Amino acid sequence: ALNLVSRVASEWNNHLGISDRTLAEFVINLAERRIKTFLKEHFAKEGGSLYQLSVASDDGKVRVGLISSAIERDDETVQAFKNDLTSNGAGDSIPLTFAARIIYTVCEMSPRMERLIEKMEDKKNKKRKQSQQGDGQSNAVMSAVAPSHRKTELEAQFPGLSGKNLTGAVPLEEGFYEHGKSNEIDLSTI
Repeated sequence: ALNLVSRVASEWNNHLGISDRTLAEFVINLAERRIKTFLKEHFAKEGGSLYQLSVASDDGKVRVGLISSAIERDDETVQAFKNDLTSNGAGDSIPLTFAARIIYTVCEMSPRMERLIEKMEDKKNKKRKQSQQGDGQSNAVMSAVAPSHRKTELEAQFPGLSGKNLTGAVPLEEGFYEHGKSNEIDLSTI
């Protein structure tokens, strides 16, 4: 994330003569919001995938590279990002190519965007598995779902923690008392 902040700050310095890391973090935040909106819209349009073919690699960089290129070429997203910058006081002198380069850089280098893309891919794969099973359990109530193996293992290790919550008051043992009650102990006798 520090590399991303430095890179965006140097881009701003090269184009506008402003080198401020706080400003770079703000611009990154705006770009991440636009990227997130783009991804959600296109995942919904394409039925859960930006691309019809599976673009998966071990490190995920190929997929992120294709997505960041698609975002950079999407005129609506770049124009909306430029409008966000303008409405937040960046001025009208920002060219669309500069806004597109910032979006591309943020999408390529942001760890948040990588996590978001992975999360969306996991959701897509989970939905695909549920639809392939087709046994009608996709509409099951959450309480009807069997507990996971890890949960039952933890319940066996810590039986006191897996018990139901008490609904009534717990009686005090002998020697304990509630403050402010009439059965207070006289401390002078001790």
